Amino acid sequence: MRILLFHGAIDPLNHFTDHAKEFLEKIGCEIFVCTLPPTKQETVALGKFFQRGIHAVFMYDGIGMCFKEIYDCLKIPVVNILADHPMTFRHCMEAPPQKYIQFSPDEKHVEFVRKYWNIRQSFFLPHMGTAPIVKDGNRPIALLFSGTCWPFDRLMDTIRQADECYGGGGIFFDMIDYMLMDHHITIEEACSIVLKDKNIALSSKEFTEVLIYAKAVDEYVRMYYRDRAVRTILEAGMDITVIGVNWDKSDLMNYPNFHWIGSMPFGDVFQYMSKSKVVLNVMPWFKAGSHERIFNTLLSGACPISDKSQWLEREFINKKEIIYYNLDKIEDLPEKIATLLKDDDLREEIVRRGQEKVIRKYSTANVIGEALQRVIDIYYPEI
Repeated sequence: MRILLFHGAIDPLNHFTDHAKEFLEKIGCEIFVCTLPPTKQETVALGKFFQRGIHAVFMYDGIGMCFKEIYDCLKIPVVNILADHPMTFRHCMEAPPQKYIQFSPDEKHVEFVRKYWNIRQSFFLPHMGTAPIVKDGNRPIALLFSGTCWPFDRLMDTIRQADECYGGGGIFFDMIDYMLMDHHITIEEACSIVLKDKNIALSSKEFTEVLIYAKAVDEYVRMYYRDRAVRTILEAGMDITVIGVNWDKSDLMNYPNFHWIGSMPFGDVFQYMSKSKVVLNVMPWFKAGSHERIFNTLLSGACPISDKSQWLEREFINKKEIIYYNLDKIEDLPEKIATLLKDDDLREEIVRRGQEKVIRKYSTANVIGEALQRVIDIYYPEI
């Protein structure tokens, strides 16, 4: 099969694309990776690739949707693998390609897309583990966290602007309140509750427009729990090494046991995971979803400690393949981490079992292979 892939400006998505390319070529596919925006030379090469026929287009987060008219004209199936909530990708769903499959990393996102955007070929696809497999090794870093810091003041400015666009009624602030009161509530559920409270009736299209403005709400709630988890660890006197942008703008920098490395390319984080004993995960607001950080932690030979999702609890057994903590009992987090750091046998057994599961079920071959099989089943059943 001949498949078109894309590189864009987002480093993690390019990383996933590179691993997809490696797997697809390994099974005999011919691949062209187009970097957006393409150079003149690359545009010519892309045109020649189109002329010879393309069986499918694979993209992450809609990067490559700019050629939708060409896909439709040539009747090419398009596979869009989302890494975040679909509310951000309205441009992909409002007038999707004629042959279109969309994957989401959260089971509730799948239903959201079917309900509000009528994307019938909407399916769940977990993230994939791409880190090199490390079985043991020296681990001088006790506890690692990797993730972006969104400064609260900037988020609040964005939320205030969104609120003004909707008449200053406080919709977005009320959504935050509900999501912090009950961390099981998704952002779309919080939005529905607030609109009902305020007796505001919206069409499905109007509802999705509100959610587009609510992206900063999602980021605020994520950051609230990231900050709280890291702060709780620091206040317990434990050291934590942190990778990611903007942490230098946080008051957490004032703690002597807060060790900030800065930002780096996505794939470079794995070398720090492979030197760590425990890696903290704070889930994005995926209440029924996966996250690559857990998979890559296990592949790197470190033990993940994470809050829960419905999907994670089905797939990874607590104290056997992962350690869970509760967002509503985040004060227990330091004790759980301390137990893991003290008990090498427990930690290493969790890693052994969890790593075996990731290799068996959530490698690039598993995940991209599943997406490719879906394309074949729907559009090329004769293969």
